[in-house]
Amino acid sequence: MNKLSQLRVLFVIYMLAKTVVEIILGSRICLESLDAGGVSWLVRFFGSHLTVPILSIFGNGILLFLGLGLFYFLLQKTDWARTVLLIVGWINVVDALSGILFHSEASRILSHFSFGIDWDQVLYLDRVTDILGLIYWGYLISVLQFDSRVRQDFFSSPTEPVREQH
Repeated sequence: MNKLSQLRVLFVIYMLAKTVVEIILGSRICLESLDAGGVSWLVRFFGSHLTVPILSIFGNGILLFLGLGLFYFLLQKTDWARTVLLIVGWINVVDALSGILFHSEASRILSHFSFGIDWDQVLYLDRVTDILGLIYWGYLISVLQFDSRVRQDFFSSPTEPVREQH
């Protein structure tokens, strides 16, 4: 399996893992907040305790679909797909690193907003998904931007026409 196909398979695994983590931790956070009377408006609005799993599956499903579309074009070796994936990758890496660096500051700021939500658990969920993203997107960046063979596939010049000899 070449590295571009491997990136696509790892993307699917990453999205599935991210969805599972969001469902498990997100549902627990919502149930605890419901017990504390914090997010009953969410259940009233959507009408079910399945709100978090449904939203997580729907949202990550859309991202998975869009990502697989990009990987289709990446496997066709179109440079714009490589560029878009690198931009998305760097945004995710910067987001994860800033979230990790400013965790305590975010916790302090969010503590002023008391809606019956345990912000430390919400930030924990964010850190877990950020770490998953940091691992995947960091690997994607290392392959697409720094692997010389992969870069050569995208930047090799087309074969020059054979010159006629006189």
